[in-house]
Amino acid sequence: MKINTVLYGSAKVTDVSEDKIFETINRVVLLRIKTMILKNLGKEDVFAFKEVVKKNDPKLFFDFAYKRIPHLADKIHSEIRQLSLELQKTQ
Repeated sequence: MKINTVLYGSAKVTDVSEDKIFETINRVVLLRIKTMILKNLGKEDVFAFKEVVKKNDPKLFFDFAYKRIPHLADKIHSEIRQLSLELQKTQ
């Protein structure tokens, strides 16, 4: 990972590699998806979802959500599309 730090006046600016940026974006997206799933789960499913989260596999998150909350799949895909559009605007 390449990080360059430059001082401009009193501000410290850090140039982070693209890999680090994509890694951060992926973490944010996964966090938002996990939050959406948790908000829509019944109390009886929360423990099962915690077990899925421990495996840290995004495919398992989607499979779990689809089985337990089928209507949520469209919301998740919409959220991902919206995040993608926001990222494209910033480029």
